Amino acid sequence: KNKTLNNEVSITGVINEDGSIGPAGTILEKARTAKEHGIKTFLVPVNQSFESKVRPEKECKLVDSIEYCSIRYVEQGKTIGEIAGLQVVEVANLEEALKYFVK
Repeated sequence: KNKTLNNEVSITGVINEDGSIGPAGTILEKARTAKEHGIKTFLVPVNQSFESKVRPEKECKLVDSIEYCSIRYVEQGKTIGEIAGLQVVEVANLEEALKYFVK
């Protein structure tokens, strides 16, 4: 189609036969590598732009001189873009992705 491709955009994910973009692994590592290579916009599959971690939080109460403790797990996270330092955009299919690749 004689279109110029934007070389500051990269994508990860499985391209399915119907053109949809399926899940990928190690998104954060791929985003960091993309940034190191001059990528400004990194396209990822839907629901994969967030990196979350769970940390334990201990809570104790003293009842009749007996200490009762419980641990609950709190989810904390950031977007992949915040961590890696580039724009991360979720795309569902090739049609959406092409909007970012074609100048």
